[in-house]
Amino acid sequence: MKIAGFGLAKAFDQAGLSGVVRAWARTAAAWPPVPVRERLLSLPRSLAEAIDETLAETTGAVPTSASALSRTLRNAL
Repeated sequence: MKIAGFGLAKAFDQAGLSGVVRAWARTAAAWPPVPVRERLLSLPRSLAEAIDETLAETTGAVPTSASALSRTLRNAL
């Protein structure tokens, strides 16, 4: 699961909550992705597209760090 990147999974493991991350990941993986703009119409189209590309499993556009994600989102505005 991509959300487990940026050290979140390790932090949950260290806090004794690793089962929470695994349960969340299994649940999240069961739901088909919905374009973010379908949920929040007021979001600027360029930002919505950047978010959707980042979350898409097939685009290869996954940022490798929190700062890269921040840059991607700022550039979309």
